[in-house]
Amino acid sequence: MQKNKTTFCIAYEMNVFLSIVDHGRVMGAEKRSHLWGGGIECESMKFGGAQHQQRVGCCCCKGSGKRAARQSVEEGKHGVTLSEWLPCLIPPALALGVYTNSLGGEFVHDDLSAITANRDITDPAAGTWDFLYNDFWGTSLLDPLSHKSYRPLTILTFKWNYALSGLNPWSYHAVNVILHAAVSALFAWLCLNCLGLSKLSSLLTASLFAIHPIHTEAVSGIVGRADILTTLFFLLSFISHDRATMNNQKSGEMRSGSRHPVTCFNVLFLRIVSLLSAFLALTAKENGIAALPVAITWDIIRLHQQSASSCDTRRCGCGKIYTSPSNKSTSRWNSCSCWLTVVFKCWPILLSLFTTFVLLAARIALQQGQLPLFSEQDNPAAFASSRKARILTMLYLPAFNMGLLLAPVLLSYDWQNGSIPLVEDWRDWRNVGTLFFYTSLAVTLVYAWLNRKKVILWSAAVMVWPMLPASNLFYPCGFVVAERLLYLPSLGYCLIVALGLRIVFRSTRSRWTIRAGRLVCHQNATGSYASLRRRRSSSTCSSSSSSSSSSSTSSSSSSSSNYWRPDRQVFARCLFLIGAILLAVCFATKTWTRNLDWADRRTLFESGLRTLPNNAKMHYNYANVQKDDGRWETAIDHYRTAIELWPNYASALNNLGTVLLARADDMEDGDRRKELAVQEAELRFRDAIRSHPHHAHAHYNLAVLYLQRNETEQALHLLNQVLTLNSNHREALNLLHWLQAEKKSANVDTGSSSNGRTIKHYRNADKTTIGAIPAAHHPPASAMPMTGHWITANRLQHQQQAKLHHQPQRQESRQQRGGTTSNYRWNKTAKN
Repeated sequence: MQKNKTTFCIAYEMNVFLSIVDHGRVMGAEKRSHLWGGGIECESMKFGGAQHQQRVGCCCCKGSGKRAARQSVEEGKHGVTLSEWLPCLIPPALALGVYTNSLGGEFVHDDLSAITANRDITDPAAGTWDFLYNDFWGTSLLDPLSHKSYRPLTILTFKWNYALSGLNPWSYHAVNVILHAAVSALFAWLCLNCLGLSKLSSLLTASLFAIHPIHTEAVSGIVGRADILTTLFFLLSFISHDRATMNNQKSGEMRSGSRHPVTCFNVLFLRIVSLLSAFLALTAKENGIAALPVAITWDIIRLHQQSASSCDTRRCGCGKIYTSPSNKSTSRWNSCSCWLTVVFKCWPILLSLFTTFVLLAARIALQQGQLPLFSEQDNPAAFASSRKARILTMLYLPAFNMGLLLAPVLLSYDWQNGSIPLVEDWRDWRNVGTLFFYTSLAVTLVYAWLNRKKVILWSAAVMVWPMLPASNLFYPCGFVVAERLLYLPSLGYCLIVALGLRIVFRSTRSRWTIRAGRLVCHQNATGSYASLRRRRSSSTCSSSSSSSSSSSTSSSSSSSSNYWRPDRQVFARCLFLIGAILLAVCFATKTWTRNLDWADRRTLFESGLRTLPNNAKMHYNYANVQKDDGRWETAIDHYRTAIELWPNYASALNNLGTVLLARADDMEDGDRRKELAVQEAELRFRDAIRSHPHHAHAHYNLAVLYLQRNETEQALHLLNQVLTLNSNHREALNLLHWLQAEKKSANVDTGSSSNGRTIKHYRNADKTTIGAIPAAHHPPASAMPMTGHWITANRLQHQQQAKLHHQPQRQESRQQRGGTTSNYRWNKTAKN
C-alpha cells in the first residue's frame, strides 16, 4: 500500500511538470530550484528521469540544466514584454524618488575644496589637460603634500558640469542622482542575466540597493560621484566580461568545430569593453582596481564548477556519489584531459591578471611610489603606539562597516578624531563582534565553495576586493571609516540580503526534514496536491482491515504533522511581507531625512554633532560655521570643546586664536578684555606650532601679531619659516613684498600710529588689491595660486581711516598633512 501511494505521488508530480512545460514556465521552476542550491533536494522536483532533472536544474546537474532551460525559453521568445523589464525599471524609479530632495543642496564639506576651489575646474587660465597631472584636489602629484588621489575621470565630469552651468549645485546633484539610478538599473540587469536570479530576487536586490541609507554620502555629497562612477564602470566591466565568456563557450560548443567569425568578433569586442571599463573605473577612483580581480574570481568559480562536473564523478538523484568503473590508466587519462581543458580555459584569467598588474604598476608610477602623508587626527588607529591596539582596531573596522550596512541608524559624514575608540585589550567586547564576523565569513565561503554557490561567492568577492585598498591593512589611509566607500561593496550585501529574504519567504510554505543524511524539502499541504493525498489516504484506510486501518491512521497522522495548516501559512507569509515592506519604508525614510542633512553646511555639521558629540572635528566644523556667521562666543565655546577632546588639535588652536583676535577688534582700546584676548590668541598660536611644527598658518598668524607689536625681526623670521614650509603661501608672499616696499621707502614703522596707519585683517580670494599694498608689489600670478586653505588673521597698514565691517566668508578645504583639516578663510576686509 505504501508503494502504491508513492507511485501515485510520483505520477501526479510528472503530470504537474508536463503541464508546466506545456505552459512555457520551465524557467520559473528552474530558477526556483536554483535558489535552493546544491546539496538540497526538493521532493516536488524528483521526476524519476535524468532529463527532467537536468531540465529543471536539480542539484545533480543544475549548471547545465540552468543554461539549457534558459536557452530554450529564450529561443521561444518572440518579443520582450513589460514584465521582463520591470526588475530593471522599478529600482531606478525608487532611486530617483528617494533622492529628489537632494537636488536643492549646496556645496558642502569636501565639495568646496574639490570643486569650487579647484583651479583645474573653475580657473579659465588653467591648462585644459592640467587635471591629468594633478590629484583630485588640484595639487600636483609631484608635490610632497599631494593627497595622491588620482581621479581624472571624475574631475572631467565636474569640468563638463562647470562648462554647462557654472557653479550651480543643482546640476551637479542632478548628475549624481541620474548616475545612481543608472547603477541601480544596471545592477538589476546583472542579477537577472548574469547571475541567473529570478525576477523577484533581482527586483528585491536592486531596490534595496537603490534606497539604502548608506549611499546618501555618495549621492547627496557631490564628491561622492567618484564612487558612483567607479561602481557604474565596475558593473559594465563585469557584464562585458561575463557576456564574452558565455559567447566564447557557445562558439566552442559548435558542432562544426570552427568558430563563427561574428561570434569571435563579439568575444573580442566584449573583452576590450571589459578592460576599458575597468580602466575607467580606476580613473574614477582608486578602488576601481577591484573590477578585474572580481572578474578573475568569477572565472575561477566557473572553472571550479566545470571541473567538478566534467570529471568521472557523478551524483545520482538520491544524493549518493559514485564513480564510473574504469581502470587506473583510463582514470588517470581522464583526469589529465579534464585539467588540460581547464588550463586551456584559463586564458581570460591570465589576460585579466596581466591587465590588473599593468594598471596597478601605472597607478604606482603616477605617484612615484610615494604614499600620502596623514596626521594622527585623520587616522588614530594607524598612529597607535601599541601594536596590539593597531592590529585589533584594524581587524574590528571591517566588522564595524558591516554593522553600518546591516543597521544604518547612526550615520555621520566623518568618523575621524576618535569617533571609534581604539581596541586596546583582548577583553574589549568588540572583539566578540570581530570574531563573529570573520568566523561567519569563513564558514560562508567554505560552504559556498563546497556547494558551488556562485551567487554567494560573487557577493563575497564584491564585498571584499573593493575594500582592500582602503582597509588600512597594507598602508595607512586618511580615514578610519567612510560611508561613501561602502557604495560598491554594498552590491554584494544587498544581493545576500535579498536572497535570504527570498528563502525565508519560501520557507513559510515549506518544511524541512532530514532523510538519509540529506536535507529534504516537503511542499506544504495546500492546493490539489494535499487534497489528493488526503483523499488517497482516506480511501485506502476505508478498504483495509481493522489492524491495517489503525496502522495507516497512525502513519497518516504522523505524516500530516509534517505540514502546516493553510491558515498558519497565510499568516506567516503576510507577516513576512509586512515586515519586508516596513523595512523598505524605514530605509526610504532614513534616506530621505538623511538627504536633508546634506542640504548645507549648517545642517550637515549639526547632524554630526547629534551623531558623534565626542568627535572633536564635529565641534571644530560647527565652530567654523558659527565663526562665519559672526557668532564669536558660540564659535569660541565649540573650539574650546574640540581642544578638550583633542588637546593637540592644531587647526582648532589656530582658529581659536583668529576668532579671539576678531573679537578683540570689536572691543575698545584700553579694555582689559581686549588685552587678555590678544594674549590668549598668541598662546593658542604657540600651542598650535608646538603640537604641529609644520603648521604654516599658525606661523603666519603669529608673525602678523609680532608685526602689530613692532617686533619686525621676529616677524620676518616667522615669515621665512612659512615660506620654507609652503613656498606658495600667498599671504606670506604678499606681506613680505609689502615690507620690502616699505623698507625701500625708508618708512618702516609697522605698528606706530604717528602716521595714522593701522593693521587690519585682510583676505585675498580673487587676486585683487589687498589692503594698502600697491598692485606693483604683488607677487606674480604663478606665485599666487587659488588654493588658499588657511585662516588669516593678519593686519596690514591702511592709508586712510575707514569704517570697518565684518564680511564673514568661508571656504572649506580638503584634509591636509599636519592636522589642517577643514580649514577656512576668514578676515575683516577694509572698505574704502
